[in-house]
Amino acid sequence: MCGIDFGSSGFRGSFGYNRWGSGGGFFLFFFLFFITCIAIDGISLLGLRNSSYQKNLLVTQHNPVPALPPTAHKPDVYYLLFDCYPGSAFLENYMQFSNHTIDSSLQSKGFHIIPFSESNYNRTCFSIASTLNFQYLKGIHNHTPVTSRQYNQAILSIQHSAVPNVFRQAGYDMVNLSIFDLPGQASIQRETFLTLPQKTMLLFNTLPVRLSKDIGWNFTMGRYAFRRSTPAGKGDLPDEMVSMKLQKRDFNRIVVDSLARLSGQSTPRPRLATSSASARS
Repeated sequence: MCGIDFGSSGFRGSFGYNRWGSGGGFFLFFFLFFITCIAIDGISLLGLRNSSYQKNLLVTQHNPVPALPPTAHKPDVYYLLFDCYPGSAFLENYMQFSNHTIDSSLQSKGFHIIPFSESNYNRTCFSIASTLNFQYLKGIHNHTPVTSRQYNQAILSIQHSAVPNVFRQAGYDMVNLSIFDLPGQASIQRETFLTLPQKTMLLFNTLPVRLSKDIGWNFTMGRYAFRRSTPAGKGDLPDEMVSMKLQKRDFNRIVVDSLARLSGQSTPRPRLATSSASARS
């Protein structure tokens, strides 16, 4: 409560937070709370921007690549990732699908098939970051949830990964057809790893959505359900999700066509070609 006294004029006025009534202190508290949160986030983002990128990597910093012994035979190398396409053992044991036709076709062409193979992580960008850096990632475990910050750190770890530098020092040219930026090579298409429309993502942690997900499911799928929800078909997907799937399908076609052209071209220098395609498109 603040007061103003204009002396002999006899005019007295008062103003204060009680002009909102008894809730004035409540609004003041939340106003100061939000300002404090914004200030803390701003300071943390500023510190993240100004800090060295090495501090945000999920891998131990690499030593300089040692000089490799010269060799006359330098074949082209193709590192192909078929995202979301499980291994043969998983397909057979859990999806009752035999991948024998593809495996036998590759073996007949001289490829080595590794039985019961597993990726380092069950999320694409973390597994690729680990593979391209010859090491496991710091603080990432398959049984714990990951944050958006860790996703960005994994993408940064790929951008500064070791494998492309090893090949570049060995005299290889880089051809990047993947969804990740590599050292000195930008991706041809960025992947946001969003599995929901952007509008849903923006509202995901708001109170109404949290109440709907945490409590409302009892009345749609739980023991008190009065209306069982049915699995969504392709026709039930939001327009934004349909557009995302079509974009991935077009991207896959670009990758396949580009690889076909690359394999038919002869160049004076060997090439390391990396690509990724989504099996969910």
